[in-house]
Formats: sequence, structure tokens, C-alpha cells
Amino acid sequence: MSHSIVQDAGAEPVWPSLDRTLRSFGRESISDFAKNDGRAIDRARAAASPLTDMRTQALIAGALQADRSRIARDVHDTFAQGLTGVVAQLRVASMKALQTGRCQDAGTQESDPVHEALAAASSALRQLNDFMRQLRDPTMALPGCGADGTCDLIRPVRECLALSVARATCTSVYFDTRHEVLLLSAHVVHEIAMIVSEAATNAMRHAQADTLECTIVDGSAGLLVEVKDDGRGFDMSQPVSGFGLLGLHERADLIGAQLDVISSPGRGTRITVTVPYSDEAR
Repeated sequence: MSHSIVQDAGAEPVWPSLDRTLRSFGRESISDFAKNDGRAIDRARAAASPLTDMRTQALIAGALQADRSRIARDVHDTFAQGLTGVVAQLRVASMKALQTGRCQDAGTQESDPVHEALAAASSALRQLNDFMRQLRDPTMALPGCGADGTCDLIRPVRECLALSVARATCTSVYFDTRHEVLLLSAHVVHEIAMIVSEAATNAMRHAQADTLECTIVDGSAGLLVEVKDDGRGFDMSQPVSGFGLLGLHERADLIGAQLDVISSPGRGTRITVTVPYSDEAR
């Protein structure tokens, strides 16, 4: 879609200084910036009033934060409140199970469906609270992050996998890495953890996998994060319903990573994320 920058003769310019600058370029310069990737526009913007630009940026930033705060309120008053109620009810059910002798010892308790549901709901509530905290203050460091803006990747990946185990007790989950702690930029950690979480959820809920394996290794092209399962897989030549795979690719794109998916019917699914080594990621 093309947009005209020509105003009606009687129209009042929105940005007077920008309008005067554009007019000073003349017709040839207007044509020039279209041929040279908008460099003339950049010059025009640079010549615009700094005060006007600062006010515009402040208005945009204020509107964005107001919208983020609104979303945080809505999430708190709906999902968070509902999930808090679920956690409370599961705690009561878990205590009753202990009192009636359904869980005789700690080992039996951890295999009890009520206890597992409580662990899953509690973990989900913690993640939701972290999400709301970030919405309210994007600069606020999440748990496990340092003052320099880096966060440990291993901890949230372990938590995602632990949550997957709680949701599907029939699946064996393995995590292999030589890293005890792996510090990356906060936004990189967030996106990778979400990719692992979605891949694990797909394996449990849709692929009916018996085994899920997650590996984090240092490769020649970058950090390799792999999640594979032995589930039913799918035909990659056919359209896939839902937004799960699309979301995985979008998250990888946000951090400049390469995401590869290999799957076939009856042979499971392998998802690999390659995060290039860079100052931005490390």
C-alpha cells in the first residue's frame, strides 16, 4: 500500500517544521528519497523540532504504558484471581487427601494427582505474577536476573520442564546440559524458555509422547537448544491448525535465532533453536 505525502492546499501542516523541510527539498528530492530507501525522510526528521519529537515520544510511551497497565489489571482480575482460587481449593483437597490416608508418605504424596495439580497450578500462578510484574514495570528484573540485565537460562528451563512433568505424569522428561548457570540477555532467556515450554506442552497434550528430552549445548554456530519427543508426530507437508508453531517461529525471530522443526507421523518431533553468539545474547 502506498501513502501520499501531498496535503490539500488548505490543510494545516501537522508538523510545520517537517513540512517546511520537505518543501525545501523540492520535487526531485521527494523522488530521491523514494529511490534511496527513505534517506531524505531521515534528513527531514532530523531537521524537525526536537521538542515536538520529544513530546510525541513521551505521548507514545505514556499511551503504551497505560495500555500495559490496563492489561495487567485485567489479567489480575480475571486469570490471576481465578487461578488463585484453584490453588486454594487444591491445597484444601491435598490436605484432605493426607488426612484420609490417601497419601501415606512423601513419595506417595508426590505421585498423587491432587498434589501434582497443586504443583502445576502454583507454578503457573508464579509465572503469571512475573508476567504482570513485567507489564507494570518493563525495567523490573525478573527473579534470577542480575543488575546488568542478564538472566540465568537454566533455571526457567528447568521450571518449564518440571511444570510439564506435573501436567503429564505418564511422560518421562530428561534435561541434559553441562551448564550450571548460563547468563544471557533477559529477553533472550524469556523467549527461549517460552519456546521450551510450548514445545513441551505440545509433546504432552497433543503428541501423547512417552519421553521428552531437552538439551542445551554450545555449538559452532551458536547456542543450541533442542526439544524432542517420541510422540505421534505430524505430516509437515500438511497445514497445521492452531498457532503454536507460528508462535515458536515468531519468538525465535525476536531474538535473531534460527528455529528448525523436524517431524513425521509416528516418529516424534524435534525442535531446535540456534541462538547466534553475540554481545546482545551473552
